[in-house]
Amino acid sequence: MDTIDTTPTDFRGVTPQNHLAQYVGMLVIGLIIGAGASFAFLKSSPTTGNDSYQAGFDAAKQLVLDSSLGGMFKTPDDIRSLSGTVTAISGNQLTLHTQSTNPFDDPALADRTVLINASTTVVKLAQKDPKTFQTEMNAFMKATQSGTSQPATPPEPFTRVPATVADIAVGNVVTVSAADNVKTAKSFTASQIQIQQETLPASAPTTASPNQ
Repeated sequence: MDTIDTTPTDFRGVTPQNHLAQYVGMLVIGLIIGAGASFAFLKSSPTTGNDSYQAGFDAAKQLVLDSSLGGMFKTPDDIRSLSGTVTAISGNQLTLHTQSTNPFDDPALADRTVLINASTTVVKLAQKDPKTFQTEMNAFMKATQSGTSQPATPPEPFTRVPATVADIAVGNVVTVSAADNVKTAKSFTASQIQIQQETLPASAPTTASPNQ
């Protein structure tokens, strides 16, 4: 069973601590792209303005990716799950709108068509009872402090409840998994769709030592 990272993020998977670094990086990238585009325009042989800009953009992009900031903007070569908002549903397919913090991502891939077939499973994430989650968290803390050789797995704050395509609605935030690499796929078949809970818990259980 897959696990869910409970680190606070927005639905794009971005932690608040990363926002400032990304904004600074994007500002630097903007300056480099502007300089690169201007250089390409002035130095290139007579071509259309779009070709000159694209050459400058590609050169600036490669310059950034090769710099110390490059790690912030390199996406994995193999992506098999995407999170986003459902913007349309038609029969056994839906439109998924994703938002990326990477300025180099292809904007044409912001909206994907997700196909649903008989093998696609749909689950809805439901909040666990707070007392149950607290008990599981205490057990996890105790196992962590015991120093056992088997790493403890942190409990999830949610349970997965079986659902159907009919439970998916426009406006839902979902995580879609696929069997194949969907990095550049405009349309793909979902192996699983997780419907995220609409509201987060008002407060999380404490993680105090169970020995107290």
